[in-house]
Amino acid sequence: MGKISAGSTSAFTPVQADPNYDVGGIASTKYFTVNPVTFNTLSCLAEGMNVTLPSVQKSEFNSSITPRVTPFQFTLRNCPAGMDSVTYQVTPMSPIITSADGTFANNTGTGMALGVGLRITDSANTAAVDFATTYPVADYSPTSGNSALPIPMNVSYFRTDTADAVTPGRVQGALQLTVFYN
Repeated sequence: MGKISAGSTSAFTPVQADPNYDVGGIASTKYFTVNPVTFNTLSCLAEGMNVTLPSVQKSEFNSSITPRVTPFQFTLRNCPAGMDSVTYQVTPMSPIITSADGTFANNTGTGMALGVGLRITDSANTAAVDFATTYPVADYSPTSGNSALPIPMNVSYFRTDTADAVTPGRVQGALQLTVFYN
């Protein structure tokens, strides 16, 4: 009873006393042997990547709050058939500025830029990736093997304050990919 975890069981012999199983007027005991059973978890191998953003000048923030878009992707590998769908959600590892706008704060500390965060958009750079939304893995096939499923996105700088408040330094952040199997 309950949730089944991946792994194997060892062979076992459950015993059942059955008063209705009668051998010559005497209640008998039934013996059953259950061989080892292996339960496999249907899952994919998720791969991320390090993304190097291009250098920008402070002046680039004067006319834009999101200069310098850089493509990147997560890749799901070896996703087995047999699931109805595979979906994902991305979550920044630093504070979210606005979930629906795909913006999150720059890491803090010595040498980090101020007034600058990061923004995540879809592969066409036409819509923000909402951190509160679960998205389908578009090319997953429930009937055949799925050797490599890319999840393309874009990242750009994001001005979090006025252009005058931007100070030079490093901009750094990380995203966590959570995969859901249905």
